[in-house]
Amino acid sequence: MNKFLVLILLIIFLGLISCENTIDPLDEETGNFTIYGALNVREQPNYIRVRELNDRFTAEATQDIDARVTLFNEADGSTT
Repeated sequence: MNKFLVLILLIIFLGLISCENTIDPLDEETGNFTIYGALNVREQPNYIRVRELNDRFTAEATQDIDARVTLFNEADGSTT
């Protein structure tokens, strides 16, 4: 029983010291971006959203940009 109790306490102790609660999603030196949206090669146009995570989420930060995304199919060499 004594070995079992020591084993349980050791597992609990290791579990508590292995947890890290801090998360830093921003890399201040290089900047982080998030890209999200659904791409469907059978439909045009497709819309994706690119947002810099270092900027505040304001109306000025969400303006449209003039960009074109090209998809390259490595299997047959075609582009969309």
